[in-house]
Amino acid sequence: MPLTDVKQILKTQPENLRSSEQEVISYNKTLIELNKDLQASSINLNLGLVLSIHKKLVNKLVPEYQLGKLRTEPVFVNNLKTGKTVYWPPDHKDVPKLINDLIDFINRNRGEIDPLIIAGIFHKQFVIIHPFMDNNGGTTRLLTKVILTDMCLDTFNLFSFENYYNKNVTGYFNNVGVSGNYHDIVDSINFTNWLEYFTEGIIDELLRVKKF
Repeated sequence: MPLTDVKQILKTQPENLRSSEQEVISYNKTLIELNKDLQASSINLNLGLVLSIHKKLVNKLVPEYQLGKLRTEPVFVNNLKTGKTVYWPPDHKDVPKLINDLIDFINRNRGEIDPLIIAGIFHKQFVIIHPFMDNNGGTTRLLTKVILTDMCLDTFNLFSFENYYNKNVTGYFNNVGVSGNYHDIVDSINFTNWLEYFTEGIIDELLRVKKF
């Protein structure tokens, strides 16, 4: 959705919302709430936080049984242009362990790995796991902002990741995504290109806001 449309939706707060408009409202509301919480105190990265953010983002957008719940069904990722399936995420039975292992990795390495690198690792691995039926992207981006803020890089009041990603949406998906069946490719997934793209994006945005 164009930035001008997003600004108009947030300004007018229309009553009868399409799903894309509701998604904008929910994302902005959750963003504001998280920012307030982070200003008041630190937020621990745990499964409860992951589920609560997702629940807020998909409110009124998905069936109630999917609200803030890890998926219990198979899910597929399609190419935006061709509509063909390009990625088969992990089996839903493996999702709880994979998510908890990711959270544990981030918490154990906090302070040991550069904040940009650890946030980038979280971002891509969360997308790879694809723990929800819907809105994995929005949940990932908000959690990434939380991780960065907790490690002293508060981007909430500086910029939105989407500003950089929207410059080249295809580039974003090519870097963050993977192709094939997760269980076939898991041992060969390379994070290098994504981490270069991710860190360059943050630096690019920081330099942009520095001009103002």
